[in-house]
Amino acid sequence: MANINRNTKVRPEPFSATDFIAWWETSPAGAATNAPVDLGDAKAQSDLIKAMMFGKTKGNSA
Repeated sequence: MANINRNTKVRPEPFSATDFIAWWETSPAGAATNAPVDLGDAKAQSDLIKAMMFGKTKGNSA
């Protein structure tokens, strides 16, 4: 779906799935931070993981 609205003059090569997977090592989305995050609190760590994977949802305080 991303390639439907892609500006071929700005980005001639098509997007791939890895362009949108933040935890993929070569992904532009994941390239900014690749250091592990340890909050030191199991509940806070779990909430962070849920928020990063699923976004903010009802019942998710992150």
